[in-house]
Amino acid sequence: EIKTAGGVPLAKDLCQLVREDARVVVHDLAKEKTFDAAAVREKFGVSPAQIPDYLGLVGDVVDNLPGVPGVGAKSAAALLQAFETIEGIPATGDAQAFAGVA
Repeated sequence: EIKTAGGVPLAKDLCQLVREDARVVVHDLAKEKTFDAAAVREKFGVSPAQIPDYLGLVGDVVDNLPGVPGVGAKSAAALLQAFETIEGIPATGDAQAFAGVA
């Protein structure tokens, strides 16, 4: 179990370490909530393994990741649900429209 410090927001990047078999979970001490794989999917709309791609799309101020302009949490989750990884998102065309996000 990985614990975040009280008063410190949940470190989104730690959620990528959560395992489907619940052998690794993240506990947010500030909110008294444990994030297993289902809770990560519920909060972010993607699996724990997709968190690095999710953060690459939405950005992360703490880790100085700028993200993709115009892509927020909902569209990032929809894109990753449709294409699974950043690499799977078409480089040309309107991927958001294709994924039904537009």
